[in-house]
Amino acid sequence: MGTLGRSRLIGQLVDGRKIDVTPIRNRWESSIIQVVPHPWPGVERALVIVGSDQRGTILFGVYTLSEQMGCRRGTGGLTSPSAIRDQVSVRAGRYVRSGARVRYRGLFINDEAPALSRLGP
Repeated sequence: MGTLGRSRLIGQLVDGRKIDVTPIRNRWESSIIQVVPHPWPGVERALVIVGSDQRGTILFGVYTLSEQMGCRRGTGGLTSPSAIRDQVSVRAGRYVRSGARVRYRGLFINDEAPALSRLGP
């Protein structure tokens, strides 16, 4: 797991043409999850998560894989297991997650009375 331009190991895979990052290069919050055969000497295959930026690596790479493994995001951004599994398998291939369509997003709260001052009807 690593971020483009910030991880030496990911850089080696890109430079060695073991993984193509063209779909996520210079993108916002994008990631690739891919099984890479023979990524380094002595390694038969590796599951690699590459993000275009840190949010792409963590939120859209690691969390996506965690959800596919049966974990769900709990409160506070923590993950909690939804089921105990003895084994997890990953289908060899490539999964590309394009960036978010909306770059800046958030939540607006109208804090003027009476909006937050009453909870009942």
